[in-house]
Order: sequence, then C-alpha cells, then structure tokens
Amino acid sequence: MIKFFWMHLTVLLTVSSSLFFPTHLSEAFTPESSIISQNNPPPKSRPGGSRLRNNTPPESREGGSRSWEQTLNDILLNNQPPESKDGGSRGRFCALTPMDIETGIKLWNDQPIFAWNGSITRLELRNHNGEALLWSRSVSQADRSIQYTDKPLEAGETYTLWLYTSTSFIPDYQVIFQLLNSEEKTEISQEIEQFESDLNTNNNEEIALARFQYFADKQLWADAISQPFSVQNPSESLIQFRRESLPKQFCD
Repeated sequence: MIKFFWMHLTVLLTVSSSLFFPTHLSEAFTPESSIISQNNPPPKSRPGGSRLRNNTPPESREGGSRSWEQTLNDILLNNQPPESKDGGSRGRFCALTPMDIETGIKLWNDQPIFAWNGSITRLELRNHNGEALLWSRSVSQADRSIQYTDKPLEAGETYTLWLYTSTSFIPDYQVIFQLLNSEEKTEISQEIEQFESDLNTNNNEEIALARFQYFADKQLWADAISQPFSVQNPSESLIQFRRESLPKQFCD
C-alpha cells in the first residue's frame, strides 16, 4: 500500500511540474546557457560600422576576391569621378594623382604617391607659389609613379608639383594640390585604422583594394587612385589595371 501511494505521489509531482514549468522554458534558462551568455556576449558594432563593413575585401559572384576592374566599375555606379580642369593633362600626358585643386579633390596622404600616364624625366615639389623647391626626383621614361618619402606635408597646406618631359628648366605641366585639414585627416586616419583591423589580412594588395574602395566612396579620388600604385609586388591583373583601366577612366 505504501509503495502504491509513493508511486501515485511521484506521478502527481511530475505532471504538476510540467504544467507550471514548460519544457521549452526550462531549456532556455539552464545554468549552462547562462554561463555561455556571460562569457560570449553579442558583438557590439563600432561607430559607423555599416559604412566600414562595405570596405572589407569585396568578393566576386564567382567566389574569391573581386578584381580591381570589378571594384572600379561598382564604384563608378554610385560615384562620379572629377573631370580634369588643368587644361593640358588629357592627351599625350596625364597627371593621375594628385588632382588639381580646381577639381575640389583634396589629399589625405601627407607622403603621397605621384602617378601619371605618359613619359616624364623629372618631378619637383614646391610651395604654393612655386618659389621654394622642397623635393626633386629624376625618373625614367618607363616609370609611371613615385612616392614622396621626404618630410610629411602639412595638413591644410597647398603645394605645386612641377613635371618635366625634357631637360628644360621650364616645367611642362603643373599641378596645384591641397591637403585635408588636421581634423579631416585625423577622422579619416581613425576610420582607416578601424576597418583595416577588421580585414584580418596581411596581403598588401587586398588592403590596397579595400583602401581604393574606401577613398573613392569618400570622394577622395586622389588618394583612391594612388592605392593601385602602392603595391610593391603587384599581380598581373593589377599591372594591367594601372596601365590601362585607370588612364582610360581618368585621362581619355
């Protein structure tokens, strides 16, 4: 009799617990799930994260990294590049970057890459009015870019780049360009540091491609165009992009 009563009491307790504590709730609040939630909180988005996420290495529809050509085409769907206003850049010779101040495009990089299409023999960097020579380099006719590695240029300042096609003392082309002010430069630098940390790659070409897209979306075309020329050991597709696609888009 006692055994029967004990079995009956056990059944009643089991039914009661199932009524007051549904199975799906008891599973949701197990001690283990509480520990997991404390140790692995949901990731927090960073300020401006939605914009920066667009600058991870883009992927093609076929899978894998998207090409420079595809990235440029996608960028141009939503961004109108500036037109040359220097009166002599388009044609036999074209200064790709930096861009003339009349285009309204300023420069973020205080040690910029100078890139061009055509042949020149020498470059000179001067102050705004062209009187003081700050830096000079000779280049071969096959060269299409060179990086300025001297003292960083000053934020907000205006400079003049003289380009020579011969040994003449008179420059054949001049480009007057301006750098972003200190506040703008700092903001861009912080955003670049943030999204590059999210890239999780040491591949210089992937980083340059992400920067290319970022600067173009920011309408900083002079810095965007310099990115393909920043890669030390470029792939064949990047070499072709520098020789053909960029001049076709910004010089023709």
